[in-house]
Amino acid sequence: MKIQEADKLLGELRAWAEQAAYGEQKKLADSLGVPPQRLNHWITGRRLPTLNDGLKLQAFLKTWKAKR
Repeated sequence: MKIQEADKLLGELRAWAEQAAYGEQKKLADSLGVPPQRLNHWITGRRLPTLNDGLKLQAFLKTWKAKR
């Protein structure tokens, strides 16, 4: 994943996290099959998702944006 694409993806993830209700981050982490701490690291920019995790995030965020 290119840096620009990763930045865009993580920006969208941060936008989702800012409006997410209590407990939603854990639900998302569970649905992605990752520990909540890893999801938090992506949101805070401490780590980048793997390509596979990035694709899962893209699918989730696409669905989320369609519902808004």
